Amino acid sequence: MLSPIDRLCFYNTCLLSLSFSRLLNKPYRALFKPQYSIATFVWLLAATTGVPVANASDSHRSPAASHTQLSLRARAAYLETYFENQPVNAGQALSYRLRLDWQHAFASHFNANITFDHIDSYWQNQHSDGVRFNNKPAIPDAPSTQINQAFVSFKSQGAAASIGKQTLLLSNQRFIGSNGFWQDEQTFNSAQASYALGLNTQLAYHYINKAYRISGPNAGKALVPADSNYTAQQGLRPLSALGEHLLSGHIFNATTTLADYHTFEMLSAFINNKTVNALNHNTVNINYHFKRRLGLWLPEVEAALATQARNQVKGIGYYQLKGTLGLKGWKLALEREHLGTKQQTPFITPLGSLHEFQGFADQFLSTPQGGLNDDVVHVGFRKQRVSATIAAHYFTAASTSGTRALLGKELNITLNYRPSKALQLAFKYAYFTGAQDNTGFSPRVKRAFLTATFSP
Repeated sequence: MLSPIDRLCFYNTCLLSLSFSRLLNKPYRALFKPQYSIATFVWLLAATTGVPVANASDSHRSPAASHTQLSLRARAAYLETYFENQPVNAGQALSYRLRLDWQHAFASHFNANITFDHIDSYWQNQHSDGVRFNNKPAIPDAPSTQINQAFVSFKSQGAAASIGKQTLLLSNQRFIGSNGFWQDEQTFNSAQASYALGLNTQLAYHYINKAYRISGPNAGKALVPADSNYTAQQGLRPLSALGEHLLSGHIFNATTTLADYHTFEMLSAFINNKTVNALNHNTVNINYHFKRRLGLWLPEVEAALATQARNQVKGIGYYQLKGTLGLKGWKLALEREHLGTKQQTPFITPLGSLHEFQGFADQFLSTPQGGLNDDVVHVGFRKQRVSATIAAHYFTAASTSGTRALLGKELNITLNYRPSKALQLAFKYAYFTGAQDNTGFSPRVKRAFLTATFSP
C-alpha cells in the first residue's frame, strides 16, 4: 500500500501526463507558442515541486521513497544542402522537449520508472521531420506527447533486471543506443538481466521485441496527401521512416576490467527485424579500452573488431582503432573506423546512436554498398565549464576490390558551456563536401545546432 504522500506523488504525476495529452488538442496548443513556453514550464515546475522529492542518488533512502524531476531541452537547428551552381535547399526548426521523470521505490529491491515527454516544433513549413515531408531537409524532432519510458527494475547485490519500455545504452552505443541527440530518443520494449561476478566482471542478456524510433509515435504506415512524397510512395510511409519497428532480438554482453586500466567487452546481437527484413543481422563484436594517467600525460586506446552475417552473407568485417593523448586539458586523437562489405552487402548498425558516428552531417546513416572508411583527426580542449572539439573526417569506400574511392570530407566543430549546474549550452556545426556525383557536381551540406538543456 502507498502512503498518503506517495499517493499524492503518483496522482500529481498522472495529472501532469493527462495535461500533456490534452495539450495535443488545438485549443490547448496555444500554451506552447513561444511566448507561452516559459509560463507553461513554470506551471509544470510548480506542480512538480509540490511533490516531496528524494535525492535519486541517495543509496540509503527508505523503501517507499520517490523521486520526481522535470527538465526542459530547447534546440534551434539550421540545415542546408546544395550542389555547386545550383539553388540552396535550406531548412530550419525550433523545437523543445519537456520531460518528466518519475521513480518510485517499492518493496526492498524494486523500482518503478516512468518518463513522460512532450515535444513540439516550430517553422514546420521550413523542414521535414519524418512524420511530415515537404521537400525540405529533415530535422527529426517531430512533435509528440508520449510515455518515453515505463519499466520496473530489480536490483539486489550483484543481480539486476528490468522489463518494460526503456533505453538501452550498450558500450559506446555504436551497435545499440538511444540516438539521444534528437528530442525523441530511441527506446525499446525490452527485458534484461545482468549479474556481476566479483568487482570487475559483469554478464548481461537483453531481449527486445520493438524499437521506438526517433521519428516518434505519429510516424505510422500511412502518409497524408499533403506529403511531398505521397504519390511516389503510393501513400505509404517509407519503412525506414516508420516510428516503430517490430523486432525479435537477443543480445549478450560481457564486460571485464583488469588492473583498473584494461577493459574488455564482448557483445553478440542476433536481430530479426520483422518490419524491414533488410535490416536483419547477426553481429559479434569485441572491444578493448585502455586509459591510464602517466604523470601529466593521459594516453587512451580504443579498439574494436566485429564480424556480421546478413542477407545470407557471412563474414562482413568491421574494425575501429583510436588513439588519444591528453595533456593539461588538451587532447589529440587519431581514429579509423572501417565498415566492410562483402558481395555488395555492407556492415550495418541500424540500432546504434548513428548521429554520434561518421560526422554529424549524417551523410552515412546507411552504410554505402561499397562499405566505408572514416579516418578522423580530433583536437579537443576542456577547462572547467567550457569544452571544445574539432574533428576532420576523410571518407573513402571500403570495397574489397582494392579501390579506395573518395566519398567526401567533413569538418565538425562542437562547443559546450555549462554556466550553472542546472543549465548546459551546446553548439554543433558540420560542413560536408562530397565527391563528385554522376552529374559532375559535388554536394555540399551544412548543419548547425544550438541546444539548451535545463534540469533544475
